[in-house]
Amino acid sequence: MWDTPDLEDGQVKREEEPPLALARLGLTTAELETLRRQGAVARERRGRRWLYKLRFRVDGRQVTRYVGTDAGKAAEVRQGLREWQAGRHLDLELGRLARQAGRELRRAKQELEKQMAERGLGFHGLAVRRPRLK
Repeated sequence: MWDTPDLEDGQVKREEEPPLALARLGLTTAELETLRRQGAVARERRGRRWLYKLRFRVDGRQVTRYVGTDAGKAAEVRQGLREWQAGRHLDLELGRLARQAGRELRRAKQELEKQMAERGLGFHGLAVRRPRLK
């Protein structure tokens, strides 16, 4: 189907074509691009039936697309949305991990500064240096 570069386990290829379940909803290109970042399948009760709708926002306004009453079809759309948003979720996770790593690095550096000062050493950025004699 697509040429897939060698991806390691856990890597996600950002596809240009939307998943089939999303493509069947007749969404515009702008709506599909918006769905890469946000959106969800919602379930509503109407009388004795459950209705499923795809909800997302475009330019600050909520947009709703009818999915149907079939839970199986809603699950397909939900899965397609999960695949379509996988890259975004990985980007968010990477950002969280980078912030956590920065916090840990600052904490470790602060702990080491005291011990290094006793030995006449200090940090210059991340490098350990012996200050010049005056």
